[in-house]
Formats: sequence, C-alpha cells, structure tokens
Amino acid sequence: METLKLRSSIKPSVMRRTVLYGTVCAAIGAFILLYSALFLSVETLSTWGLLILVVSGTLISVGLLPYRKLTRLERHPHELIAIEDQALQFYVRGQLVLTIPSISVQRYTYIVNGQDYGIAVHLKQPLPEKLVVHEHSFKMRKFQERSRKKYNCDLFFPYFSERSYDELVASVST
Repeated sequence: METLKLRSSIKPSVMRRTVLYGTVCAAIGAFILLYSALFLSVETLSTWGLLILVVSGTLISVGLLPYRKLTRLERHPHELIAIEDQALQFYVRGQLVLTIPSISVQRYTYIVNGQDYGIAVHLKQPLPEKLVVHEHSFKMRKFQERSRKKYNCDLFFPYFSERSYDELVASVST
C-alpha cells in the first residue's frame, strides 16, 4: 500500500507580511503605553490608566500572535497523508485529527485567496462514507463552515503548496 505524506509550508511572503503587520501593531501599542507613562499626569492615568493598559496590551498581542502561530506551524507542520485508494488523513502536531475516505471525495482544487493558499477538498453529496473525526477537541463544524464561507469548498487545508497539491492529484489519479 502506497502512502503520500504532504507537509504544510509557509511562504516567505506570508511570513514577511505577518512580521510587518505584527511589528506595526506592537509598535503602536508600545508607543501608546510609553507615551502615557512619560507624558500623562497621575490624575489622568488614575482615570484612564487601566483602559490605556488594556488597549496597549491588546495591540501588542494582536500584532504578535499571528507571527507566533505561523512560527509554531513551521516547527510542527500540518500533514496530509494520502493512503492509496483508501483515505486522506489530516494530522495536526503529529496527532491524527480527521480521516476523509477517498470514496467521499469528489475532487481536489488548489486555492489562492490573497495571502491564503492551500488544498481544497470538495465532497460528494450525499456522502457515500462518513468522515471520521479522531480528536475530540477538533471543531469539525467550525472548520467546515469557515471552509464553505471563505473558500467555497467543503474542507480547506491551509498552507499547503501548489507542489503538494500537484503530488496529491497525481497520486490520486494513478
């Protein structure tokens, strides 16, 4: 039985944009905090200090969290494992999360939507065989709703390259 293992990868342009956006947001948050500490009076800080702290902290977090998410994904990439004529399995941090029986897949497409890119899976309706969710913490309904709303497909696996898509299609069609 042949298997094909595909790993997610972050394009340098996506990482660069995330770093730039994160730096700008975090710098604005740090500037507000520093400006407030240096130039606002004690009376003003006693009234507005907590709000300033929350806004600054939020801006810093909003700036740094997407970068942290992408670096974590680089260290522990998602995996799609295609098991010949049987199933496509999705792994997150080495844990099997989802199994999609091959008989239930209508087609695969590659999607590029701005900075987002990845492999889209279109399922047959009605499903000949049900999808199997292996990890109870995986929110399948939310995953499918986001895929349908944002990418117009049944399942979207982000950050898989076009080369990975080509390998997947080639392994399925042979």
